[in-house]
Amino acid sequence: MLWLGLGMALMLLLAIAVVLVPYLSQQGPEQRQLNLALYKDRRLELTGELEQGLVDPSRFNELDSELKRSLLDDAEQHQGTGKALGWQVLLPGVLLMVALSAALYWRFGAWQQLSHWQEVMTELPSLAQKALRPEPGQNLTPQQMQDLALGIRTRLSQQDDTNAWVFLGRVGFALGQKELSVDAYQKALVSEPANSSALLGLAQVELLDGDKAGLETANNALKRLLAADPANHDALLLQGFVAYQKQDYNQALSLWQKLADALPEGDPRKAMVAARVSDARSKLQGAGHRLLVKIDVATERKANLPPSATLFVYAKAPQGGPPLAAVRLPLSRLPTEVALSDATSMIPGRSLADASSYLVGARISQSGVVGQQQAGDLSGEIGPVDSSEKQVSLILK
Repeated sequence: MLWLGLGMALMLLLAIAVVLVPYLSQQGPEQRQLNLALYKDRRLELTGELEQGLVDPSRFNELDSELKRSLLDDAEQHQGTGKALGWQVLLPGVLLMVALSAALYWRFGAWQQLSHWQEVMTELPSLAQKALRPEPGQNLTPQQMQDLALGIRTRLSQQDDTNAWVFLGRVGFALGQKELSVDAYQKALVSEPANSSALLGLAQVELLDGDKAGLETANNALKRLLAADPANHDALLLQGFVAYQKQDYNQALSLWQKLADALPEGDPRKAMVAARVSDARSKLQGAGHRLLVKIDVATERKANLPPSATLFVYAKAPQGGPPLAAVRLPLSRLPTEVALSDATSMIPGRSLADASSYLVGARISQSGVVGQQQAGDLSGEIGPVDSSEKQVSLILK
């Protein structure tokens, strides 16, 4: 766009020059009157000199002829320079400027984006219909989803609409664009703070990463929704996932059991919720040995760690061997508390109950692969920790 602006400015200056230079060089009426007045004054002077005998008649005639010739030459010269340029001269310049403008606009202008936007706005009702009521085998492509988001944003720029913000949030979620989705749901909640679709959508998006801040945002949204509608099935399901992510298996079991009891027979979610209940119950039954690990990273090292790094927390027997229990978390959860228990055992048939003490450690992997180490990875261990201990703290430096 910078080159387009510079090109347009250059052509504007050229056009001004073509139009104004001849005009500025043209002799105006004032100049012609001045030349005529000077001629008359000089003619009077010559006549006076002739009458006084200062010049003879032949010399007078010679000087008078030169004076008239000078006046005539000035008039012809200014008439030629002040003559407006003909169309034969201006037409090629105009055509050149038009061609240059078209070339610059074709190369640097936004005509393609404008054309695409116009097509999107024409197809917006059809795209929205397909997204809301998809037919088998006719799901929207990623590009169509992008176009749908563009169309919705355009409509929202013209008129604020809560339902449209919720729709945009769902489109952003489908595209995997968390920032777009969260922003849309939050704008919907500005106009309707109790909008159940926006609260549920926001919680669903924030649960994706599983980081501490996201879990808290999801939890708060679901609490607001359940306060207004305690029997909301979707909210109960997601609230159970929040508790499960926090390793609060009692709360997760309670929520999912409540949902399982409320779902009618034949509901397609019933089998899935039953599996969730069974999973939470097994976590609680296997948590006979439980060690809470509080973990953080030294302040001076945090800035050097990429957000995509992964945290591994584990406990193993002092004599070595594979971990008895381990948990994998995103780095964004730090600082955090991790519960290592029989429910987080790595190998079937082995658990924390197999050792009387443990080496408790943690490693931050930039690659996210358990056995792959690279420069910049952090790790640390403490122990042996007696199995009777309930809580330990570890800071990676």
